[in-house]
Amino acid sequence: MARRNRNDKLTLNPKKSPYWLINFRIPEKLHDHSLFVGRNLNTPFQKSTGQTDYAAATRVRDQFFREHDLFQP
Repeated sequence: MARRNRNDKLTLNPKKSPYWLINFRIPEKLHDHSLFVGRNLNTPFQKSTGQTDYAAATRVRDQFFREHDLFQP
């Protein structure tokens, strides 16, 4: 069974992979971002964190968001 929390933008599905995934739907305000060129709005975006530990996965996610200026306050 998949573990999903839309607020933290991380997913774990141990049947498919032991690693946490950065997982979110592409928001309309980011449709012109270089990561999403050629993708439809509101489609899922997934990227592996390469981490099995939740705390380590959140650090990877936060670094990814900072590098690409996503979901920053």
